[in-house]
Amino acid sequence: MIREIGLGLWGVLTNQKLKRLLNSIPGLLVLALVFWHVATIPTALKLSVAIASALAFFGIVSLTLTAVAMQGAQKVIFDACLGLALYEVVSLVLYVVSPEVAIY
Repeated sequence: MIREIGLGLWGVLTNQKLKRLLNSIPGLLVLALVFWHVATIPTALKLSVAIASALAFFGIVSLTLTAVAMQGAQKVIFDACLGLALYEVVSLVLYVVSPEVAIY
């Protein structure tokens, strides 16, 4: 989680393309979502869980936006779909070969 937060923060602070992306309407909506997530921390039942959730959310969002700004949306979506397909194939093979490993 720390890596994602660090890489995302590095991208937000140093990448000009990402800064332009965040200054657009969709970027401002994403920022509003992140700030809303952080603003609801004091109302949580467990403060530690809320802080961890907000940090994880910020890390995921900032790392995803950095990847989109650096590589383009099409490549990021292709890579995500490829990773999901590989995960599904490996899960299916594990289920067929060794069902006791693949059942949750």
